[in-house]
Amino acid sequence: MISPLARSTQKPILPEEKSAIISFIKNGGRVLMFVDEEEYRVILKEYGANDITKVFGIELGEDIEGLPGNCGAVSFENEIFGGRREIPYSGSRRVKGGIPAAVCMEGGWMHSSYVKLENGGKLFVAGETMVALLMGYPDGERNTHDGMKTRWWGKDSHLFMKELISWANKD
Repeated sequence: MISPLARSTQKPILPEEKSAIISFIKNGGRVLMFVDEEEYRVILKEYGANDITKVFGIELGEDIEGLPGNCGAVSFENEIFGGRREIPYSGSRRVKGGIPAAVCMEGGWMHSSYVKLENGGKLFVAGETMVALLMGYPDGERNTHDGMKTRWWGKDSHLFMKELISWANKD
């Protein structure tokens, strides 16, 4: 699930959709959720993602103030990722709870976390959408930002998403 990329296209997750997603995960389903920042993209309370994530111990919060544009994030070597993956990150919301999967390179803010249920259900939650949109480039330069001309730092977007999807599909 990738949240709307503009407030003008935002629609709330309907109560019956929330219930269906929660039941899906509780019954062994897998969900990858990317929810973008409040300032420009998603009004979190109206969107309703936390009504799903909180059930599993993960909470999305307010935007992280003071981050430099295009500051980047990195994953941890863990059951999802085979090593440190450099991914784009520029403007995000807070992520709390779950098992940390990746962090911002400025201040160590959590980029994403996950939970795994005993029956195989899995939920991965990220506080921004750039990596899911494959926005990183090998020649991107950290902490530089020039609007739409920016070459986003994060050479491993494709590998990060490949490993994430592989983990989600693995029993």
